[in-house]
Amino acid sequence: MARLTIHNIGPIRDLDITLSRINVIIGPQSSGKSTVAKIISFCQWLEKDLVVRQGLGHVDERLLVQVLIKYHNMADYFRDDSAFSYLGEAISLEYADRKVRVSRTAGFASAPVSKNAYIPAERNLVTLPGIASLEWPQFYLRNFLFDWLSIRDRFGRADALSLTNLGVKYYYRAADRENILVLPSGEEIHLDQASSGLQAATPLYVFLNYLTRWIYRNAPDRSYDKQRALDMGSGRRALMEQAGLDPAALDSILAGDTSPEVKDAFEKMVSTLVDAAEKGDTANPLIQRAKALRDKAGRPQLSNIVIEEPEQNLFPATQAGLIYDILAMVDHNRDNLVITTHSPFILYALNNCMLAHGTPGADDLDLDFGPQSYVDPRIVSVWELRDGYIENYDGSRNVTIQDADGLIRSNYFDRVMSNIMADFTNLVSSR
Repeated sequence: MARLTIHNIGPIRDLDITLSRINVIIGPQSSGKSTVAKIISFCQWLEKDLVVRQGLGHVDERLLVQVLIKYHNMADYFRDDSAFSYLGEAISLEYADRKVRVSRTAGFASAPVSKNAYIPAERNLVTLPGIASLEWPQFYLRNFLFDWLSIRDRFGRADALSLTNLGVKYYYRAADRENILVLPSGEEIHLDQASSGLQAATPLYVFLNYLTRWIYRNAPDRSYDKQRALDMGSGRRALMEQAGLDPAALDSILAGDTSPEVKDAFEKMVSTLVDAAEKGDTANPLIQRAKALRDKAGRPQLSNIVIEEPEQNLFPATQAGLIYDILAMVDHNRDNLVITTHSPFILYALNNCMLAHGTPGADDLDLDFGPQSYVDPRIVSVWELRDGYIENYDGSRNVTIQDADGLIRSNYFDRVMSNIMADFTNLVSSR
C-alpha cells in the first residue's frame, strides 16, 4: 500500500504512515484530519492521471498549486518549509522547497486505473435551491456539486436507490429536476424538505453506489477531453513499446527536454495512430495494441474514496448503521477507503465489524449487520491525530490505535468520556 509523509502543512507537524485499504482518521476539530485526507486524495488523483496519460511531463509546481492548493482551498496551509511525499504503486511524488519531483515506480506500466472521489462534509449543499446556477470558483465543492448533477441521472424512478440504514429510497425525477425520497409509507418528499441527516446522507449513498457498483456494471461515461487524454496516453505507450524505448524517454519528450521538433513529431505520430484507431482500422498490429491499452485503461479497476465525517447530522444508532452499509458497499479486495470522523459511534461500529470477522458463528448471532459488513482487521488502520502528530494512547507516533488483533483500543473519544464522567462523579459525590 502507499506510504505518505507530511511535514509542516496546516496543523500537521510530522507524519509518516503506510496506508491500508481502509483508513479511519480521528481527532478533535482543526487537528488536521481533512489536511491529511485532501493530500491523500490529490496523490491518488495524480497517480491515476499519470497512468492514463502514460507521461509525467505535465507535472510541475503550477499543477500542484492548481489541483491541490487552490482546488482544496489550502493556500494558507503551505509554508516555505512545508513538504510531503507519496510512494504509491505507480509513482513516487515529493514536494519540498516549493518544488515538485515525480517519478515512475517499477509498477507504473501495470498499475490499475482508479476512479477517485472526495466526498466532503458539506455534501448537503446539493439540496440548496438554485445552487447549480451560482458561479463557483474552481475548487473541490464545485467539483462535488457538478459530479452530483451528473451522477444523480443514473437513479431514475425505475432505478431508485435504497438507502438501507435510513429506510428510504432515492430517485431523480428528470422531468422537473427534482431529488425525491420515498418514505417507508410510500409517501414521496423532496430531498430539500427532508431532515438535515437525510440531506447529508443521501448524496453519500448515491456517490458510494455509483463508485462501488454502477461504474463496474455500466459503460464508462467520459467527456471528450478525458476520452482524448485516454486515447493519447494509450497511443504513446503503444509507440514506446514498439520502439523498445525506456519509459523515461517518453517523459523527456513530453517535458520538453528534447527539441520542439522531436516532441512535435512524436505527438503527431501519436495523433495519427489515435485517429486511425478511432476510425476502426484493425489491420495494423500497432493500432490493435493501442486499442487494447485504451480499453484496459478506459474502465476503472478500483475506486479510491475519501469521505469527510459520514456521521453528519445523524442519530448515533444511524451513524453505526451507516458504517455497516458503507463497509457492505465497498469491495474489500478492490477499493481503497479513507474516512475522517469526530464520532465515537463510527469507531464502535467499525470495531464490531472487525470483531465479527474473527468470531466463529457470528452469522448466527442477532446482529444489526450482516456478513457483507465484516472486515478483516489486517486491512484496516485507525489513526489518531493529536497536536500535529499521529499518536496512539501511550504517545507512540506513526502507529495506529489498534491492538495486536487489529481492534480499536484507548483513543481520544475514550479520554473525553472519561473526563466527562470524572466531572459527573465529582459533582455527585459533593451533593
